[in-house]
Amino acid sequence: MSEIALLKAQRLQQRETIRHNAKLKKLKNENRKEYEKTRTSGNNEIIRMQDRFDSEKSNLKNILEEKLSKLRVIQSSKYMEEKKRLELEILNLKKTHDDKILEIKQNQALEVERLQESHRKTIDHAREKFIKEKMKWQTMDD
Repeated sequence: MSEIALLKAQRLQQRETIRHNAKLKKLKNENRKEYEKTRTSGNNEIIRMQDRFDSEKSNLKNILEEKLSKLRVIQSSKYMEEKKRLELEILNLKKTHDDKILEIKQNQALEVERLQESHRKTIDHAREKFIKEKMKWQTMDD
């Protein structure tokens, strides 16, 4: 009887092993399906988040480019205004410089004329003195 019991025990063990393996296989399949489902769901969520991020990034980039473009227009306008202002300032400085040069030339011409007049008067005065002295000496000689 111990052989029969042993055979029964072996069959029981084989059935339990088969049942256990089947249960384990079923659990593995269920877990694999759940894992695939979760992984697919996670990947889809990552893709959605990536798309949302890319969209938001693109929108922000467009907004920044628009602001940059506006700033460039404003800067260009201010640059042109400043350039015109500086050109006008340079023109005014050149005019002022030319006026000062003209004034100095006129003053120098007047000074030269005054000096020439003074020299002429001095020479005329010296000539008159010379003529008087000459006449005085001529009258003394006669």
